[in-house]
Amino acid sequence: MTYEIHKNIPIPAKSKYPFADMEVGDCFFITTQDTKKHAQMRTYVSNLNRRHKKSDSNMRWVCRKANDGSLCIWRVE
Repeated sequence: MTYEIHKNIPIPAKSKYPFADMEVGDCFFITTQDTKKHAQMRTYVSNLNRRHKKSDSNMRWVCRKANDGSLCIWRVE
């Protein structure tokens, strides 16, 4: 059996959320009103902030509940 080797093909991002593409001041919404999903995202963002702090990265995000009940995530640093 032979395999064809491909070069210079980028690895797709693992995250389905746009954290890597965000600039300071950008935000995105999690439109579900499911409080369990909100709690999971808050934990995810907290862990993301912790990982970036350990790597001396200047990236940081915050979560806030919007008036319509969705969750909004901003990049603040």
